[in-house]
Amino acid sequence: MNVLQKFTLLLFTLTIFSSLNCPAVTKQPKLYDYIQKASEWIKPLPLLYAQKSDRRSEYDNMMKILFSLMRFGDTLIIMTPDGDYTVFAYNKRNEIILHAMPYENLDKEFKNLLNNYNRIWIVVVDHRAGWQAQPPKQYLPVLKRDYMDLPLPMPTYFADKNLVIGSTNFWLGKAKLLEKVAGISSENRNPRLYLRLGQVYRKFGRLEEAVKAYEKGIKYFPEDPFLHRELGECYYWEYSPPLLEESIKENRIANQCHINKFGKPKYDAMFNIAMAYRDLGELMKAQFQYNDILRAVNEFPDDYFESQTRRYLAAVYLETGRTNDAMLQYKLDIQLAAQPLPYSYNKLLDFYDNDNDNKEYGSTVNEYFKTCGKEDPAAVVRYMEYLKDENDKEKIIENINIAKGWMQSNTNLLSGIKSNPKWWNVWTNVTISSGISPVTYKK
Repeated sequence: MNVLQKFTLLLFTLTIFSSLNCPAVTKQPKLYDYIQKASEWIKPLPLLYAQKSDRRSEYDNMMKILFSLMRFGDTLIIMTPDGDYTVFAYNKRNEIILHAMPYENLDKEFKNLLNNYNRIWIVVVDHRAGWQAQPPKQYLPVLKRDYMDLPLPMPTYFADKNLVIGSTNFWLGKAKLLEKVAGISSENRNPRLYLRLGQVYRKFGRLEEAVKAYEKGIKYFPEDPFLHRELGECYYWEYSPPLLEESIKENRIANQCHINKFGKPKYDAMFNIAMAYRDLGELMKAQFQYNDILRAVNEFPDDYFESQTRRYLAAVYLETGRTNDAMLQYKLDIQLAAQPLPYSYNKLLDFYDNDNDNKEYGSTVNEYFKTCGKEDPAAVVRYMEYLKDENDKEKIIENINIAKGWMQSNTNLLSGIKSNPKWWNVWTNVTISSGISPVTYKK
């Protein structure tokens, strides 16, 4: 960090706390005046300049929220997107004391913060991004692992040594914090606050409260695609029976809002619409919806949703008697290779087996064996079962040895076959009849 960057961070720090009754700042008005004037020609500052601006209320409101949440002895860290941060101790209400820290030690110290402090609040500040600001990449893994994210007017991360990440107390603590913020903050609302609050309520089965959180968020942010999507998902998955029509409506709005905001479709919303139509028994509408997704991925590729759509579309085709169209979708899914291939291979093999199509079955099971046999016990067993009727003993022995070679490098392959009595019976019959031991020992 160069001298200008250090001075910039100092200006920012003093600016943030200039309205907080912080003794370190308010007792030096002349110094603050100099800083205020200097900030007007030093560009770019990381956030709020010391001079008055429309954004001043955002930061004042943010600090009021933090003061309502913090306790005596808490640690507050102000962090910029480039990775600089300043540590403060919250000694008593509305009094923040700076903890000096050498800048060259920031990366090292960050990993040990939880060892040094009991409760930590990290605020990421970026005037350009506001509540959508992102933390520095170098700190993101630690933040995701050890902290809960709180979508305040500025992105905030909180950690407490007494809260185990992912525990019931962790989620209850997060719910209480979000509820308190939702009750305090009438200014600078952001959709992520209501999104997270609804998700926490869902986690604890508080369905009506989750719906109210999403609906309140939509009231303030009617064009937010993620709130509509979450509400639509809630209608589909949380109610028994599911509110399918309501789910379709919210997911349709979510998709359109996503297109309006980002210029591309929201595939999970589109997919949920198709699933709801299928559950309603409106198979033609479901088919049209899946095909809409396939048309969209031509312009905005998404291999996962294309694969998932082809698999579900194939199921709809089967229900309407269009077997050939269903088989085509499974073949295209195999070509795409976006998800584990055994699913579609086994679907095709079942079709060929039922139709007694030995030619197609043979070529497909051979391809399945070569493509997936190193990892998938079913690929080995289905091919061995096919080979047992072959008259070419050399071919059988050759492929048994290929499979045993895979087993030597992947012990899970043989153990997977052993775990299924039917599979183990097929494997032992083929190997023993060929004069080969069914057991493989790693060299």
